[in-house]
Amino acid sequence: MQDEAGKWFSLAVDAFQQANYNLAIELFSRAIEQNPRYVEAYTNRGAARRKMGDHAEAITDFTKALEIDPTEVKVYMNRGLAQSEMGNKLGAMADYTRAIELKPDYAKAFYNRGSVRAELGNKLGAIDDFSQAIDLDPSYARAYYSRGLTYRQIGNMEQAVMDLQKSAEFYQEKGLADEYEEAMSEFRKIKL
Repeated sequence: MQDEAGKWFSLAVDAFQQANYNLAIELFSRAIEQNPRYVEAYTNRGAARRKMGDHAEAITDFTKALEIDPTEVKVYMNRGLAQSEMGNKLGAMADYTRAIELKPDYAKAFYNRGSVRAELGNKLGAIDDFSQAIDLDPSYARAYYSRGLTYRQIGNMEQAVMDLQKSAEFYQEKGLADEYEEAMSEFRKIKL
């Protein structure tokens, strides 16, 4: 049974990597039929469903995976993304917070929670989370960018300029031209 589940899982991963999400969902389902406690199969089927825009079913899969193993940080992150995309910002924030509790050095969890806080109007909380993400990953260009935008929203133009410049530098170093232009465009909007 376990070996058969692994075969279906492997085929499903191949389909997922080729962006054939319908087939991937079908194959992950077969793996789950063979092993109903296959956390990775639920997680990946949820990811495929999220890619297809079926956020409710994705959340169901992520929740099932967490019922089996409530310590899977990646699953909290994925469920948080799906919840956020469905408009359940508080649910997303709870998932990102749980991911942080399980893995306190996870910069992306702080970043994602900061993004949700910013959307909910908690600008200072967002800045705190973006700052934590930067402390954990000093070259996290997107965290500098988002923190810069948030500083601009609260009127701290000096800090906004520094963060947007820093994000642009990192994007340029990484060869990410579109992101560099986006950061520079936001930088140019600031009147000191």
